[in-house]
Amino acid sequence: MTRLSRVAVILGALTMLCSLAVVGVGFVGGIGEVAPAEPSTPSGAAATPVLSARRIPSWTTAPLARHEMAAALDPLMDLAPVDSCLQVGDGVNVLYSRNAEAQLVPASNLKLLTAAAALDILGGDTTLDTVFLADSGIVDGTIDGNLYMVGGGDPLLTSDGYQSIQRRYTLPETDLEVIADSLVELGLTEVTGSVLGDATRYDADLYVDSWPDYYLTDGEVGSLSALLVNDGWLVDPTTGAGGNGPADDPAAHAASVLTQLLQERGVAVQGPPASAPAPEGSAAIHTAPSQPVGALANDVMVYSDNTTTELLVKEIGLKVSGDPTTDAGVRAIVEWSKTRGYPIEESVLLDGSGLSNGNRISCALLASLLRDSGPSGTLSNTLAVPGEPGTLVGRFTGEEWTDRLRAKTGNLNTVKSLSGWLSSRTGTDLDFEMLFNTGERRSGVKDSELQQEILRTLLDHPITPSLIEAGPITEG
Repeated sequence: MTRLSRVAVILGALTMLCSLAVVGVGFVGGIGEVAPAEPSTPSGAAATPVLSARRIPSWTTAPLARHEMAAALDPLMDLAPVDSCLQVGDGVNVLYSRNAEAQLVPASNLKLLTAAAALDILGGDTTLDTVFLADSGIVDGTIDGNLYMVGGGDPLLTSDGYQSIQRRYTLPETDLEVIADSLVELGLTEVTGSVLGDATRYDADLYVDSWPDYYLTDGEVGSLSALLVNDGWLVDPTTGAGGNGPADDPAAHAASVLTQLLQERGVAVQGPPASAPAPEGSAAIHTAPSQPVGALANDVMVYSDNTTTELLVKEIGLKVSGDPTTDAGVRAIVEWSKTRGYPIEESVLLDGSGLSNGNRISCALLASLLRDSGPSGTLSNTLAVPGEPGTLVGRFTGEEWTDRLRAKTGNLNTVKSLSGWLSSRTGTDLDFEMLFNTGERRSGVKDSELQQEILRTLLDHPITPSLIEAGPITEG
């Protein structure tokens, strides 16, 4: 039976109920027959016919709205790649679904899952501190021995020079110049040994095996080290000159950057920078907190920061099992998802950022994350907004999109994904989840345009009358 046929049956049932109600009134009043009255319509009385659609309650008009949505979206989804999925909901109920259970490559839409898990497992207020230890305390301005820079997993340690060469927008950061100034303010004037970087908080794997090598050499992601400065990129920390690719030893690179910044501030550092673990019992000199995990999650979602995402994965692994590896972090995210009741059983996760083509998740999983957060929840509030700095800055131009849309983008050579929230012109908050896998064809502008057309279609949902509009017509 079609949806429209079911509505017809409901209308018939309503007609029968109305007839029985009239007969019932006659018997209760003790009257065997009721003489027909002259028809009249007093001023202000309802003039809507009994069998008008305006008398149908919202639970019977809702299927009509879903029918109209399907009629509008089906032709558009017919234009999408074969391996695609789309689901639309009102934050609670599914309004439209096409291949929602299919396991597809998500690209950066996987970051929705990683960010949600990080916020819950690590806590939004948690910081990943960089700690400075020394062989001795600062005595008369001098550290007698080495200064250790101990990484806590902060992905945003950034110098002014690196910030200056960013092409699209200013990066969120933990300002390394501020850290150098703080050490000088403590009275530091000399280090008789070296600045040594300690990255032993996480494992030594700087890369995920399923990624192609060019992700690192092209700067798609930084080295996954617990101590990382300027994404591990070899540029002059003050001028931004250079850009000679990633450092082989990110911890030693971090030590060299700090050494240069200290020397520029008049601190004499006698030994060369290197990497080494800080000895137990080292003296605590200074602590530089990272931005809280809540802000890091915002960086993940708004800027699609792959490095931040992957370091959060390792931190999750450390928190849950004491194993600071990508594999342990991914396993923890999967188990966390199961405890939340998310449909992840058939998914495949090889990383947390979505860079691997081997990842597989469903639109249904993304929908569960967004609906659990709600349109104004912690996760949803981290989504990018059109017209503002982030991955949507050049898409969905126009004030209406800025006011109505928040989303997470995703792009790989054969993937175009987009998920988030849309506030329709009728005031309905709609969650949407779209994964397009283009197969042998490279994804491109036409896929983005089709996704935008789908959202444009949703702007006018629902198309059926509201309850107020569907109320009885009055005369007089």
